[in-house]
Amino acid sequence: MRHFLIGFVVFLLGCTNPASADINVTLTNCTTYSNMMSIISEWNEKKTGFGIVYDRKHVVELYVNEQTGAWTLVITRNSSKSCVITFGVNWYVKYQTEIRG
Repeated sequence: MRHFLIGFVVFLLGCTNPASADINVTLTNCTTYSNMMSIISEWNEKKTGFGIVYDRKHVVELYVNEQTGAWTLVITRNSSKSCVITFGVNWYVKYQTEIRG
């Protein structure tokens, strides 16, 4: 089921300077946030973490299937378009901590 994601992977370009005012990101093969959540739900992955990108226009979320260890990293623009950045297997939580901003 994950094989179709190969064409869905997003490449982030030009994100080397976190001090810059705008993020230069190329997002391709995206879908709506609600559609992305339907796909993630089919894989039985749950949101385990998220963060706001320094430009405050993007949110990055990590979804993990606790039974299989499969994981997916998703980026969403403030326009509600979501893309898979990458995905993998054998996710391991060494320790859990809550960080507040």
